[in-house]
Amino acid sequence: MGPGAVGSMLAANLWLGLNMQPFPFKIRLGGVQNLSRFSKGHLNKIKSDGLLLKMDLNRNFQTNPIVDLIPSSEKADLVIFSVKIFDLLSASQNFLSSISSSSVILVVSNGLNAFDKIDKKIDTKNIFRGLIETGCELNKAGEILQHGEAKIELSRNSSDLNCENNLNLEKIKSLFQSSGFVVSTSNDSRLAEWNKFVANCSINPLATLFECKNGNIVLEPVLDVFCKLCSEIQQLVDSENLPIKVKSKVIKVVKNTSANENSMLKSFFKGSKSELQEMTGEVLRLAEKRKLYLPLNNFLFSALRIIEDKNKM
Repeated sequence: MGPGAVGSMLAANLWLGLNMQPFPFKIRLGGVQNLSRFSKGHLNKIKSDGLLLKMDLNRNFQTNPIVDLIPSSEKADLVIFSVKIFDLLSASQNFLSSISSSSVILVVSNGLNAFDKIDKKIDTKNIFRGLIETGCELNKAGEILQHGEAKIELSRNSSDLNCENNLNLEKIKSLFQSSGFVVSTSNDSRLAEWNKFVANCSINPLATLFECKNGNIVLEPVLDVFCKLCSEIQQLVDSENLPIKVKSKVIKVVKNTSANENSMLKSFFKGSKSELQEMTGEVLRLAEKRKLYLPLNNFLFSALRIIEDKNKM
């Protein structure tokens, strides 16, 4: 798992769940090349003192995942990629040494078409999609803050359904359930990705532009802008013939992550590369193909790109 907020949250929860089991296990947190100074410090802090999971109601849990500053040659039963989707190909290439023909791969990165962004040396029948609906923040090295209950939706590659695939999906589901996650499953990985995509593209750019927590985008003075943005994204969803009610879907996610500062906003604060291109940029690329005019998305993309470029200077 990657050392960011989502990877750290997953590592801590899985460690807690497996630590109560009678069999031996290893939870490994690994970094990709060119880690930021903060990520390196975070991994070093975990290596020396462990990883503290801080949850609502002042519930704190100390966990001790193993840290790999370079990929391990020990073959893993399950490899979880939690990097940003633009780093997915390089991450999957870097960790080939940890992957065997029987390793199960779970991709929890935000964005569309994740299966196509994994290194082709990895058998597609072993790759599954996981979409996180839990707010989490990494503000201090060695500590991960989780907002609300842990939720994940699992789906298979729709083009490769078989009995072994079903069995591996059940194993992943059981692992997460034993670690306290609310788990749902889907046979339609495209629909699952789009459900998360519309939430990300509605919440992240708005909260980033207004520099606010997720919950504030459904309050005045942002509420009207939020409704117009959902309306535009609904046009795109309808053009893709997907059965998604954008506004109700996004409000549901906002409620579960209301106290969270999303990953795009964090990237802007840090001056690091965000997923603006993979979110709002992708909305505009798809809209152009469908000959849709989405002025609010155009404005958000242009405004945020200017801010992002200034932050990098």
